[in-house]
Amino acid sequence: MSEKQKYGKIFTSIIEFSSILQDYRIDTLGGMKAGLDIIELALIPSLLHNADTWFDIDFVAENKLESIQNTMFRYLFGVPLITPKPILRFDFGHLTMREKVHIRKLNLLHHLKNLPSDSLGSEFYQLQAKVHLPGLIKECRTLIRMYNLPDIIDGQQNFPKEKWKKLVKRAVRDVSELNAKKEFEATLN
Repeated sequence: MSEKQKYGKIFTSIIEFSSILQDYRIDTLGGMKAGLDIIELALIPSLLHNADTWFDIDFVAENKLESIQNTMFRYLFGVPLITPKPILRFDFGHLTMREKVHIRKLNLLHHLKNLPSDSLGSEFYQLQAKVHLPGLIKECRTLIRMYNLPDIIDGQQNFPKEKWKKLVKRAVRDVSELNAKKEFEATLN
């Protein structure tokens, strides 16, 4: 399936879900929550399938993903195009698509690090970490610094899977909130 076909399929789904919710129960208690759940549990995962393996994503691709998410929010909330983008996600605690990809990559990093040493994934991890090859480990080093996370690549720290996921989610959410505030302030100026 081509990129245009995928975009068309997702856009069609956005319109279908939006019209079902508008016609059915969006104005009732929990209607907005149902819409957000559809976005988070159905549409976003289809967009980000295998995102943890995407490397060196270019600016154009990131903007397309963000544009799709903003379109979903605009249709769900029924707001105009001029609505500031940070407002679309900030009030409901949503992350940018870029940040969602970062979470997936950091969680894959933890998974690879904790594989048995004789597995292919572990060999891949060890080689990239030791030789500093381009790819996941290099990107995750940058992400660890960006989100001020414990260095599980070069450091001796190790965390259980669930604790690492919580650390990552909290760190990304904190940075996301700061960035959303800065973006919103920039739109006011």
